[in-house]
Amino acid sequence: MSGSWFWLVRFSRRLLVRASFYAAFAVLAALAAVWFAPLVPRELAERLGGEAVEGVLTALASSMLAVATFSLSAMVVAYTAAAAQMTPRAASFVTDDSATQGALATFVGAFLFTIVALVALGANYYGEEGRTILFLATLIMIGLVAVRLVVWIDRVSRLAQHGHILLQIEEAARAAMKARHGRRFLGGKRLETPTAGGDAVVSTETGYVANIDPTKLQEIAVRADAIIEVLASPGDFVVRGAPVLNVVGAKLSDEDRAAACGAFSFRHARTIEQDPLYAMQILSEVGARALSPGVNDPGTAILVVDSAFRVLEEWIIETEEGDPAECSTCDRIRAYDLDGCALIAQSIGEVGRYGAADVAVAVKVQEALRALSAKRSGGLAVCASQQGAIALARAEHALPLEFDRERVRAAAAKGA
Repeated sequence: MSGSWFWLVRFSRRLLVRASFYAAFAVLAALAAVWFAPLVPRELAERLGGEAVEGVLTALASSMLAVATFSLSAMVVAYTAAAAQMTPRAASFVTDDSATQGALATFVGAFLFTIVALVALGANYYGEEGRTILFLATLIMIGLVAVRLVVWIDRVSRLAQHGHILLQIEEAARAAMKARHGRRFLGGKRLETPTAGGDAVVSTETGYVANIDPTKLQEIAVRADAIIEVLASPGDFVVRGAPVLNVVGAKLSDEDRAAACGAFSFRHARTIEQDPLYAMQILSEVGARALSPGVNDPGTAILVVDSAFRVLEEWIIETEEGDPAECSTCDRIRAYDLDGCALIAQSIGEVGRYGAADVAVAVKVQEALRALSAKRSGGLAVCASQQGAIALARAEHALPLEFDRERVRAAAAKGA
């Protein structure tokens, strides 16, 4: 995606943005009541334009402040618990949860709506007709708050549960996989090895590659009549001065070289949107924390293996359908494919490393890797088999009882 769109998407997911939007809309709704006052029938204004609205607004204001404070406290507690029991990377899914952000934004917006409306009432801003519109708007606001409160009660009961957060990580990994597969090789063609003798473009920043704009690179390649090979992928850590592009067939001008560097967006930490490997690593971190002596929760590690397997299985099915149609507008781009072996090794393989001393986890890892190797022939099956052999060797070394080692061997040999 383009760099501007990438940063806009990232910014829109912050709690500040949604809360500010709801608050601005609520303030506008409170002040806009006078605009619709001429549309109110006189009979309705006499019935609803009295003092009742002020009492309702006062009660709503006092309750919304308490509810918003409680909701924020619940989110902080859930974030702290997730960071302590799972991993800080997994805890970020608590604050990024759309239902949580929507609830907090609704409560803050309702509070500001009532405050602004009460101030306007005190200043005699509304006539009878305006007070009628305000009364109806208050009823709508109460309905929105009631619905959001019910949804929030259901969500807060699951906010810090391991299964709920694992599901969110799994969905994020699946979405990143789909995004990467939908624009495979950045919409161009596969890059196997860089061409020797090309014009290297080096990075002007140090950080993790968060986004690459292939459209901008294609424009530069067309203008220079060249082929651009992308040497860095989303999620790679790049230092200043390291080559990120290899230009074949031409030498870029200083202006095009600066524009090519501008096609890369860097961040101080990795992001999931175009980096499915990072999502799989977060899953393995959750499994590692669950298997630590302080937590000792092999059940969560088994759930991690299940989540990783489902994501990998779906990715295998999509890749078996063949490469997506090449984008005619990006025919001058060459980029690396997603490393399937790394996906397996840094998810299920890592859980196998940390869970080698637990027979239940070791058996689950063998079952998952055996199933993956059976679903695909070629290089990916070899990678899954290799990881299975490594996990088996670790379990052989870590398990003290021969009976447990036999169980793991049997799981590894089943179906072979």
